[in-house]
Amino acid sequence: MKAITLAVALKANHELKKMGKAPLFDPDEKMDTSNPHFKGRRKPLKDTHFHHFMNMNMAFQKSSNIYMARLIERTVDTFGDDWYRAVLHDTFGLGQKTNIELPAESRGLLPTPGKKHPNGALEWSAPTPFSLAMGHNIQTNSIQMVRAYAVFANGGYLVNPTLIRKIVKTDQEGHQTILVDNTTAERIESFPKVLETEDVKLLVKALKYATKPGGSARGQCARFY
Repeated sequence: MKAITLAVALKANHELKKMGKAPLFDPDEKMDTSNPHFKGRRKPLKDTHFHHFMNMNMAFQKSSNIYMARLIERTVDTFGDDWYRAVLHDTFGLGQKTNIELPAESRGLLPTPGKKHPNGALEWSAPTPFSLAMGHNIQTNSIQMVRAYAVFANGGYLVNPTLIRKIVKTDQEGHQTILVDNTTAERIESFPKVLETEDVKLLVKALKYATKPGGSARGQCARFY
């Protein structure tokens, strides 16, 4: 979820730019991450290692919970909880089915401000944004996360996943009839552009830092090379 959190903050920057206002943050900004206390949380957030100041790339490389929560704190203070949830839902497809060709797919759970659980507790409370920023308080299936991360791989487009490329029926005389074709240009062109190309480049660069020496995913990625 941390890469998605960075994308949300970069998207907020573009919204502010359209309004003629100063950006939410600068990716090169050395943000203070020494204060782990956030409103609504009884316990402070923790990072695996203490770093007083971090910029975006370093925060992602070190997988900083505090940095991500600070970014989202700025986001919801500026745009509100509903805007934050809408970006998670509409830009990355979280909280909704992918409609892949498998039965009984779950939409997962993306908390909604003002909505209550069956036990009467609110789905979204004051500390919920900080939990979402680091991947807590949300339920997704694996295909949803693949679709979300594919936004980075596809240059900012939200693609509807499919298990079937094409279904072709061949009759006894050898004539073929295309029953399903998910490779058409029309289908591909229907995918919405949800992230700016320049932001995708920044995010892919940040993702690579996690795989390098000092990164939180170096050991995991080494097994795939």
